Amino acid sequence: MSLPTLNKYHKKPYQAIDPALPALQQTGRTVIVTGGNSGIGYAIARSFVKANAACVIILGRRKDVVASAAAKLQEEGCQFGSGTDVQGRTCDISDLKSTEHLWKALESEGTFVDVLVLSAASYGATEKILDGGLSKVWGEFESNVRSTLDMTERFYKQKAADRGQTKAR
Repeated sequence: MSLPTLNKYHKKPYQAIDPALPALQQTGRTVIVTGGNSGIGYAIARSFVKANAACVIILGRRKDVVASAAAKLQEEGCQFGSGTDVQGRTCDISDLKSTEHLWKALESEGTFVDVLVLSAASYGATEKILDGGLSKVWGEFESNVRSTLDMTERFYKQKAADRGQTKAR
């Protein structure tokens, strides 16, 4: 049994998943996209801007890269006619102190995140696992596994100021 092959590649949303469709509008929602400063993460963030989310927050490790991407995304949003507030924030999701700082800042600002997109990842080793050594392998584990659980848990347990409850119901 073999896997199916792809016959068609989509470089932009097709009609059924077009973020401009009324059924897919994200009006009033706040969205975080990890790894939103480039690649697939950026494209996902752009779609949320196009879907008129209230706020799209892109995260990345390098302040200058994140700021540049956020400015570009904000400009694209204006071209779409979107009033979305685009924010770029520096956060290394593999660093627990960095994610704690992010979520505490969001809470102190009264920002409740409605949608979390986990797009940041560390690319796998190009060598045998034992040749890379424990520190390299463990670093990739923290980036790709622990960080995803950490961000998901913080998202799930955040308290909505006006609701006095978490996402867990």
